[in-house]
Amino acid sequence: MLGWANSYADEALRTAKIHPQTRVKNVSDDQLENLFNELRPDFAIKH
Repeated sequence: MLGWANSYADEALRTAKIHPQTRVKNVSDDQLENLFNELRPDFAIKH
């Protein structure tokens, strides 16, 4: 999550229940889905 404000990244990870120091290979599918769902609204294209 490089390039993002630390507080934003920390909040997204907290909501997805992922410790910030967790290696990607140790992130479960459920955690990844939670993170995706947490971040998706922020990347939505607005017309």
